[in-house]
Parts: sequence; C-alpha cells; structure tokens
Amino acid sequence: MKPKVVIALDVGGTFIKSGLVVDGELLQASCKQHPSFADQAADVIIDQFISIFEDQYQFYSVTLGKSSRLYLAHRSRLSGPFDYQQGICYIQGLSKYEALYGENIREVLYTRFNTLQHKEWAKHLLQADIRFENDAKLFALGVSK
Repeated sequence: MKPKVVIALDVGGTFIKSGLVVDGELLQASCKQHPSFADQAADVIIDQFISIFEDQYQFYSVTLGKSSRLYLAHRSRLSGPFDYQQGICYIQGLSKYEALYGENIREVLYTRFNTLQHKEWAKHLLQADIRFENDAKLFALGVSK
C-alpha cells in the first residue's frame, strides 16, 4: 500500500512551520521553520509558500523515494478572517497577509504550480488537494488521534 503524504503548513504572522505527515504520523525530520514575509507583497508571500512546498516535496522524494505513488493534501493554517472552504483571504488591519486580501489562495497556488509544471515537483503538486483549516480545528483533530 502506498503512503498518504500531506504537506502541512502552519502559517503564522512571523513564521511558517512546515512538515510532512505520512499516513497520519508527523515525520519529525521534515519539520522546518521559515520566515513568513507576512508584511510583504502578495507575490513575495506566494513565492515563499511555493518554495516551502518545493522543499518539502524534495524532502519527500529523497526520504520516501520517488517510486512510491504520491498523494498530497496541503493543509494550511491561516488565522484571521479567512474563508477556509473557498480558500479566500479576508485578513485586514492585522499587519500580516493584507496583500492577499480577496485572493483565492488555492487558485493562486494551482496557477503557480501550472506555470511550473515542467518541474517534477510542481507537476505532482498540481494534482494535489489543497485544504485550509483554522488552527483550533486542526488542534482538535490532532488531539483526537
């Protein structure tokens, strides 16, 4: 049976924490912390997300092997006003991620993966399910395991 792999991002105002969850278990060696650039322009923020996804995909490829079939769901925690089902950011007045106001982050990411699909990692991530949840719900899911 091939593993289910999730690239998880905890998107905070100062840092973005990332890691791989393989068949429901966090792979500790994959855990990293990155600057968020939350007060920068939208392209800078999205570039950082893309860089983190690429980094985690490369870690996955080296650690778990490219021969296994890849299933990815990106679960990002963005606190603040956010339509989690649609993936639309409504953050204003918090001095973080305001450049993403009104943007459908899911569509922006898929568009970016599409433009980069000549790269193996982007082609795989273009097929991934991207999900957003608030931190309280993700905490509850983690505690219930």
